[in-house]
Amino acid sequence: PPPAYVMYGIAHVGAKNIPGPTGQRPSVSGGAVLVASPSGKEAALTIAKSTLLPAAIITPGGVGNKILSVLRGDADCVLMHLSTSLWDTCAPEALLRAQGGEMSTLLGEPIIHSAGARILNVNGVFVTSKDFSSMDTKRRSHTQLCDEWKAASILGAR
Repeated sequence: PPPAYVMYGIAHVGAKNIPGPTGQRPSVSGGAVLVASPSGKEAALTIAKSTLLPAAIITPGGVGNKILSVLRGDADCVLMHLSTSLWDTCAPEALLRAQGGEMSTLLGEPIIHSAGARILNVNGVFVTSKDFSSMDTKRRSHTQLCDEWKAASILGAR
């Protein structure tokens, strides 16, 4: 079995015990490395990918592994389909924020992890590393991309 890690973090202070890069980050000369699911065929994700203009796309399995790819430095951002579970994003978001990264819906709204919240992330999930804007071909921030997607009404293209 693969090694087990106990990872923890404090928001805006840092995360501990995050395994280092796998060495599988694609070698690109410019642009962000995107993590996306090959099963994410929704029109909104197709539009989001075409707007993002990633230099490379990798496809690790599982929500946690996708976010871990950003935490490890193997990727710069993640686009998740419109039916990921709220529970699958909760702990990884805490680690991501501890490292200075961001997570939101595709429209830039916070993902609410609380009792009574909707179980599925029906507005998609967008994750970026703290250094994402320096890797993006247009130097956009997490918020700027979400604003572009909101203005384009990409979720209306479900």
